[in-house]
Amino acid sequence: MLERLINSQTRLSILALFFKKPEKGYYAREIVKNLKLDPANVHKELANLVAGQFLRTKAEDGKKYFFINQKSIFFAGLRELFANYRSKRTPELVCVEEMLNFYLV
Repeated sequence: MLERLINSQTRLSILALFFKKPEKGYYAREIVKNLKLDPANVHKELANLVAGQFLRTKAEDGKKYFFINQKSIFFAGLRELFANYRSKRTPELVCVEEMLNFYLV
């Protein structure tokens, strides 16, 4: 559902990562590694999210960390949207025994 609202799969994946643990900060390579996305696209979307004040940055130990901007006027609404979000990358597990009319061929 959120895929239709947020037109960039990279942006959607990044926001989903941040809303899983809103207090945690990530540096760009960590985001790329966790999400297995193209580094150029991740950097572009991080810049867009910082410019839109959805994310904030902090330099620590020579690395630039990104944090969700909890002071943003959109934070509470987005947190609610992402609370029930399931990425297409995480398939829903189904117990085969519970599926009616399922036959192995």
